Amino acid sequence: MSDEIPEELITGILSKLQVSSSIARFRCVCKSWRRLLSDPSFIRKNNLASSASDHQFMVEWTDRTGDVFRHVHRLISPDTLEPLLPSPLQLPFDQNRPRRAGDCPSFSVVGCCNGLLCIVEYRGRKDEDLILWNPATSEFRVLPPSPVANPSREFLIGAVGFGFDSERDDYRIVRQFFFDELGIGRRHYISEVYSLRNNCWWRLPDGGCPLLGSWRIPQCRKGKMYWWRSTGQSKGLVFDSFDIASELFEVVEVHYDSEKPYDTPNCLLNEESMVAVFPEYYEENQDEYGDRKFSTSWDVWVLLKYWVSESWMKLYVVTSPPGMIIESCVGLSSGLKYFFNTVPTDMVDEHGDYSGDRSLIPFHLETGEFGDVLIEGICVKVITNYVPSRVSLQDYLPQSPNIISNVSDFYHHKLMEIDTWDSIFDL
Repeated sequence: MSDEIPEELITGILSKLQVSSSIARFRCVCKSWRRLLSDPSFIRKNNLASSASDHQFMVEWTDRTGDVFRHVHRLISPDTLEPLLPSPLQLPFDQNRPRRAGDCPSFSVVGCCNGLLCIVEYRGRKDEDLILWNPATSEFRVLPPSPVANPSREFLIGAVGFGFDSERDDYRIVRQFFFDELGIGRRHYISEVYSLRNNCWWRLPDGGCPLLGSWRIPQCRKGKMYWWRSTGQSKGLVFDSFDIASELFEVVEVHYDSEKPYDTPNCLLNEESMVAVFPEYYEENQDEYGDRKFSTSWDVWVLLKYWVSESWMKLYVVTSPPGMIIESCVGLSSGLKYFFNTVPTDMVDEHGDYSGDRSLIPFHLETGEFGDVLIEGICVKVITNYVPSRVSLQDYLPQSPNIISNVSDFYHHKLMEIDTWDSIFDL
């Protein structure tokens, strides 16, 4: 009797397994299974096989216990918005991690791709670790430190992006940080890339344009990461993009036709269109530094054709619910759900300040109505593109620590030769 079983049948069997189940243990069933389950293309296809019902939202908010602030994460259903687990997620890498006296770490999601989360651990102004984590399998990897970052210098992380390089079957992280040159006041921007398959960092020859803060998760589309920002009086959006395969930065500007300027929006990109949610701008609603405090309404615009300014269309106006003021939009989903942080109207002082907890409230564009309060706290973000997967970080371990297969090898090796911080400008 032949032990050859059609690949379609094997795929059907494995699709019935829970996402948390590893397929590696089934290699011992027979020779054909071992051969098939060891094939990289089959593993990749099976790892990413998820149905729409697996789609989940992840809410990140700040929990305060006394003077200690920590980011907490919870999975919720995209349909009912009910919690999928009775308690917040337990981060396996938060256990038995070496700490210094006085350390109060906080973990924040800065990227999501194919079921993997890129998380930054904040432990101080100069002390930040990056971690890749698959919540479905509990597998994680703490990334090696950057060869560029120098703890003796005062530097800040400008942005972090995480995506998949389909050409090389590799997961990449781009990170930008900046510092002010002592005695001159000139600001330097340095960008670097991490390869999961090679497990190393390298500096990019192009530092790129100044990106937004790492709290703003970039949107990924067709192998590119996009950060967005307002152009101020020019009534438009600037998208700072990074091509994962070519490792090149690009700036794209899209204008909109409106009678009023807007503050920086929250954007959602998908394959068909782009949605932008703008806070309405009021001059009288500024503090002494010109920063907007709160807005009573948010305008929803859709860009029907990518990068064509004439295709902008105003879709909806979201006004604050009774007794509340919308503070920020912290999440958008392709299912036409918008997530807003709100504060009580009677708790905002004459300067427009409010220091208490916020209420996270969903808004359903189909009905034009707000839903029930999801979380009381200070919500940081809602990740709406999380889908559990079997992607294994172990499958991307380099065969040899000396093997590097990227066009940026030169910059990586040059970094290894740097003896002083100042010599970085000679590259």
